[in-house]
Amino acid sequence: MSKKHFVALAVALAATRPGPTAVEAADVAWTCAVQAVADVCAASSPRFDRARFIEACETWDTEIRDGELKRKR
Repeated sequence: MSKKHFVALAVALAATRPGPTAVEAADVAWTCAVQAVADVCAASSPRFDRARFIEACETWDTEIRDGELKRKR
């Protein structure tokens, strides 16, 4: 997998992050999903930065642009 794939995954996960009014179980499930995807990415590339990926999932704002889900700039 390439950096482009990692960014696309982080954007997709960021878009599904539960909001502040979500129940705790939803947040726990989302966090587990992020960790599982990070495990797969780490296994696919020795240069994968797990901490950076998780931070991106937690902090990026996303939008639909040109028919695709992308992070806001």
